[in-house]
Amino acid sequence: MTALALLAATTGGCAAIAGLDDFSKGGCSGGNCDAAADVTVGQPETGQRDTGMPDTGHAEASHRDAVPDHASTVDAVVDARPDVPNLTVDGALKDGGPNRLHDGGKTEAGCGPVDTTANCTACGLACDTTQSLGSTCNGTTCLYTGCVTGFANCNTAAPNTGGCDTPTNTVNNCSACGVTCDATKSLGATCSGTTCVYTGCVPGWADCVTTSPDSNGCDTQTNTVMNCGGCGAACDTTESTGATCTGTTCKYTGCSPGFADCNASTAPDTDGCETRTNTVTNCSACGDACDTIHSAGAACTGTTCTYTACSAGFANCETTAPDTNGCETPTNTVSNCAACGQACDTLHSVGATCSGTTCEYTGCAAGYADCDTSGADTNGCETFVGGSANSCGACGQTCDTTNSLGASCVAGTCVYTGCKAGFADCSTTPPDTNGCETPTDTTSNCGACGAACDTTRSVGAACTGTTCTYTGCDPGFADCATAAPDTNGCETSLSTTSNCTGCGDVCTAADATKTTCNGTTCQYACQPGFADCTAASAPDLGGCATATTTTSNCGGCGNVCTPLGATADSCNGLSCSYTCKTGYQDCNQDNAPDVDGCECKTPGCCGSACNTTHVNGTGEDFYDCNPPSTYTTLTAQAACNAYAATLNQAGYDCGDGWNCDGNLPPTVVCYQKSDLSSCPGPCWGYSAQLMQGVLLQGDVMACACPFAATGATWN
Repeated sequence: MTALALLAATTGGCAAIAGLDDFSKGGCSGGNCDAAADVTVGQPETGQRDTGMPDTGHAEASHRDAVPDHASTVDAVVDARPDVPNLTVDGALKDGGPNRLHDGGKTEAGCGPVDTTANCTACGLACDTTQSLGSTCNGTTCLYTGCVTGFANCNTAAPNTGGCDTPTNTVNNCSACGVTCDATKSLGATCSGTTCVYTGCVPGWADCVTTSPDSNGCDTQTNTVMNCGGCGAACDTTESTGATCTGTTCKYTGCSPGFADCNASTAPDTDGCETRTNTVTNCSACGDACDTIHSAGAACTGTTCTYTACSAGFANCETTAPDTNGCETPTNTVSNCAACGQACDTLHSVGATCSGTTCEYTGCAAGYADCDTSGADTNGCETFVGGSANSCGACGQTCDTTNSLGASCVAGTCVYTGCKAGFADCSTTPPDTNGCETPTDTTSNCGACGAACDTTRSVGAACTGTTCTYTGCDPGFADCATAAPDTNGCETSLSTTSNCTGCGDVCTAADATKTTCNGTTCQYACQPGFADCTAASAPDLGGCATATTTTSNCGGCGNVCTPLGATADSCNGLSCSYTCKTGYQDCNQDNAPDVDGCECKTPGCCGSACNTTHVNGTGEDFYDCNPPSTYTTLTAQAACNAYAATLNQAGYDCGDGWNCDGNLPPTVVCYQKSDLSSCPGPCWGYSAQLMQGVLLQGDVMACACPFAATGATWN
């Protein structure tokens, strides 16, 4: 940047240094500095002048001396801008060009005359026309013919280029320059453009002087007798004495005779003792108005009201001064019936009223009656009617003694000490003058009032005089509650669990999930582990009394666990279980309830049945699952093995399936020596052809089998 451009930037534009453009190549055009200007900061003069002549090498001071107006202007600019140090000018005046300032300051190079509104006192200093009605320049300052509405020329210091730059709608310049809205006693101030506007005043102050522009704000104290609570609210002193102001209302120490302050409670009470007190409206005091509604000829003496007459039906009974209520008393009330103080009786009377000439009553208090109705009848229910059996509850009302043992009157009602035999006082509605009117030997009143014998489900109802009797009951019902007077008859259904087929036959609900009665017997749904073992015996009142977890009733009624062949037995609620003795088996233990114990005296079981016990003919038993009289090689072998188990003979065994005649299949099993040298033991035949089931004796080796029958059989 050249020195001229920097100077322009730091001094507010080219106009501030317009006098330097005769030292620059570019100069100032339209208020902008040419970047080619030959003014630099902090450099010695070098280069050529604009004329093309060589640099003379003059120092800055010499240059200024050669061109005084230039030097003085630069010095002035530099002195005014200490932030632009070491300013030197590189260049010289253009040959033949005009000087930087001419004509005593009225002309400036680059912009011409400086006494126009566009350049007033200096290039670029334009007089304001934005808010001005018209402007001129006298060469030293701007002049204005006026301002647009809402603005004023408040800053007039030369060159006054700002013109009408001040809005006149602010609290500091309200309608004119320097007109400040007071905020000392105000809660808030604004400016409408013509006058100050306040949002309110601090307590005790008011804006009483409001002439525009009203810059004095809340100017008036409101605790004086001239301005009490508000502007111009002056406390009256015409008929008042000792006027003061509390800040909201006037107060007075007294009033002139014949006057009163009647609106003292209404702030600000500026009218003081405004009311005369010798009129029918305010007689002796505020609001003491003489009655004119029911009175005629009302007047006020100054202390009390007077009346010449009263309207029909009214009287002046309260005459205490100031007697403002006049003929206040209607003469058709129970307190003043036809005249003042003539009261209808309310001591023993109910619903007392006054017709205007006489008292009337809707009723009497208990024990009293209006027997004397003569005249105005102010004595009301004067007669006590509750203490005599001859006048009980009403005038001349007598208590009956026909079937009564003794009668008296209590509180207006007849009371009887008792009734003759066979009678009762059933109708006791006061005053109960009919006494013991009801016979008590009927089915409607049997032994007592209202004791009616039941006929709903009963047959042949009658009354003995003390209790009801019945000849029978409807089917399914019984007379269970027979206590005198037994008015409920055949009250009990015999189809309930409380009375099942008979009075008091209770179905036992213990250990049952449901209990019912069908009218002939109880029926139960038993809980698990219990059974109804008396169901066949109607009415079966015992219920689910039998536990099915015992060995006496295991899983059901009568299922007795038999400890046959067992050392112990128990029941799990469904089936018996046993601890079997040696040589016994419980083969049907899976067949609940298994009540036969360890029923098999066999070494094993065939399913749920016992092994079949076979005899081998030699005194030993053998077991299998075949039925009796089964003759096979296996059964003959088993019979022989049972025999061999009892012997202790080395070298002997049961021969399996011998055939002795050579033509038949194997027919016998023999107990033989292992070397087949002999066959001293028995043989078990299992062939139908060869004595099936017969125990034989033979010589195996001979095998001609001269069988010798022993006479014994097996299987």
